[in-house]
Amino acid sequence: MPERSQIALVWVTLVFTTVYGFAMIFLFDMFPPPNATLSAAEIARFYAERAGDIKVGAILASWTGGTIFPLFFVVGVQIRRMEGERAVWGPFAMVSAGLMSIFLVVPPVLWGAAAFSPDRPAEITKAIHELSVLSLVCTDQYFVFGWIALSVACLLPKKVPDTPFPRWFGYFNIWLTLMIEAGAFGFFFKVGPFSWNGLFPFWLPFALFGLFIPMMSVLVIRALKAQMRDAGAGAAEGRVPARA
Repeated sequence: MPERSQIALVWVTLVFTTVYGFAMIFLFDMFPPPNATLSAAEIARFYAERAGDIKVGAILASWTGGTIFPLFFVVGVQIRRMEGERAVWGPFAMVSAGLMSIFLVVPPVLWGAAAFSPDRPAEITKAIHELSVLSLVCTDQYFVFGWIALSVACLLPKKVPDTPFPRWFGYFNIWLTLMIEAGAFGFFFKVGPFSWNGLFPFWLPFALFGLFIPMMSVLVIRALKAQMRDAGAGAAEGRVPARA
């Protein structure tokens, strides 16, 4: 896969992530989500008062919710470049990214649905709201699979030059993986550090995710530019360098 195409896909993720984050913070007002202890009437009022903004946010998120997939597709290509023909972790990362994108796309759709009919019974709106927030915070496993593949790639011996997977980044991703797993505890607690807007299910995973996107993007773009330079030097010398 040409390096320039891979760089373009990384930029797609950066732009999509920015738009998605804007919708999360300023339109959905879900950063962090409202307290899980709110009554059905309070939740219904939350959506009724913000119906216009939430619907606009749902449109933007519908366009950009697959934000993680382009970056992880390139990550998968780069892992496969390391592994060779018998690649396992590269395809695993790609498939995992496709599945994890679902749980970034579905919650905004549900928030839009909750705001769609403000005259419905408040209990129904609350049920939609709970499903959406729990889908975002507590569905950890597909995210974990992707970061496991990436962590393995960072810790494997490097058989080709200019890979975007330094060893230290592998340890960062192991930490991120462990923190993401804490999201599942949101099913049990409505208040405190393990509630869906608490330290462990929400703040730590989302903070680390916010660090991961630019860090991974910089590492990948830097490696791809190095691969392009090597390709140019190899062409000048009449040799064929390793390519993705």
